[in-house]
Amino acid sequence: MKPRAAPRAPAGADPVGASPASSFAARAPLSIIALSQDPMLLEALTLAAAGQASVVSSPSADRFADQLVATAAAVALIDAAAAPVPLDEFIASVQRQFPQLLLLLAGPAALQNQFAAQLADGTIFRLAHKPASAKRLKLFVDAALLRRQALIDQAIGLPVAGTAAAARPNAAAQTARSRGRRTLWLLASGVVILIATALGALLWRRPLTGAAPTPSDSNAAHAASPAASSAVAAPAAAAAAVSDSEAERDAIDRAAAERAERDQLISEGERREAVLAEQVRRTASSARAEQAHTYLQLARKRLASGALLTPADDSARSYLQAALALAPNDADVQAFASAFDQALRLASLAQAPGVQAAPAPESAPAVTAAATTPATTLATTQATASATPATVPDVVPESLLQRAHFVPPVYPPDALERGLSGTVDLEFTVAPSGEVTDIAIQAAEPHGVFEQAAVAALSHSRYRPVERDGVAIAQRARIRLRFQP
Repeated sequence: MKPRAAPRAPAGADPVGASPASSFAARAPLSIIALSQDPMLLEALTLAAAGQASVVSSPSADRFADQLVATAAAVALIDAAAAPVPLDEFIASVQRQFPQLLLLLAGPAALQNQFAAQLADGTIFRLAHKPASAKRLKLFVDAALLRRQALIDQAIGLPVAGTAAAARPNAAAQTARSRGRRTLWLLASGVVILIATALGALLWRRPLTGAAPTPSDSNAAHAASPAASSAVAAPAAAAAAVSDSEAERDAIDRAAAERAERDQLISEGERREAVLAEQVRRTASSARAEQAHTYLQLARKRLASGALLTPADDSARSYLQAALALAPNDADVQAFASAFDQALRLASLAQAPGVQAAPAPESAPAVTAAATTPATTLATTQATASATPATVPDVVPESLLQRAHFVPPVYPPDALERGLSGTVDLEFTVAPSGEVTDIAIQAAEPHGVFEQAAVAALSHSRYRPVERDGVAIAQRARIRLRFQP
């Protein structure tokens, strides 16, 4: 019969023979007090300590000391950027007040040489270089918690955790072997008793019959003994082999379970690190786009005032170059770049005596304008007062017009629900009154989704009339409306 393993003790129950101190140490909640205001460092520390300890953040040194006393924490992390100066005196003060504290220090790599002595004598348990990843901090946290448990075990007279963990597989193997030997001993004892009974019966029958054992009987008895021994040894060997096989399978199953759990924890940590890195990347990209739009607003103002190229550090071109350096693929930046090139070409033609500006070709790229972009202004050139007046192109980009009231298009609900995005290219006329008339759809992608919303929004928009020689005229313009969920 297969020996049954002893039932596992419940998670909250104290092991038999354990001292009260060890039971309290096993149940005591673990906390890591962090003196830091760095959200990325606190997030990485929380991921590193997940499932082992809770992280309590402290914004100031006074709060840090109070939380160390309140939680009786054995592990703490000090961010060099948030600690009082001088840092070495603060660390020495913390060590004097809490001599058993395992201290982790986070900061630049230059602290390695500054605190080499404290790292050597154990005043500082580990130094984490910033920015610190959750995987790197997990190594430090695991080492600190193992060190803490070793100190607790030494204080209450128990073997250290590493020795006990190493001894468990040997103890399980010894238990399995002792069970196999016990089974073998019982079987051998039973066979010996049977042989003794048989010999007693033969001796009892011998005086009654008076027959002496013949040589053939003696030889048969001797021949039966090895057979009986083989019959005893075979079941014993089989039982020992089964027991060893079961112990081996149990060890393999435990190792596989531990490996699966470890792989799951590692994959979860890597996933969280990837999410955090993506959030950081998006934040940085959003900050660059916001700064680029700030430069774009300054460029539009300089374009409206006629400062296309001068002064060198406060012109429309200088601000446009700064915006392109930050967000070269942004739709608004690209649209203004096209508008600036056309305005520069018109200005150069207008300043040449006796030369009239040719109408813009029909194949010129349309200016993209998102529905939520701020109103652009009409570029005017002051130098045309003394030169031959330039003719206004037949179709101009919408960014050269001055918006009086722009109505953003309403995103179609079905397209928003399906997550569709697209663009609509339109041509329209700004009447002398500023109203939008004669709207024509030039292109749409995808077809039949956003055209109606684009036409409805543009028909309700208003522009300041385009004037030529002081007289308001009708002006044809083009615009690209972009829809993104």
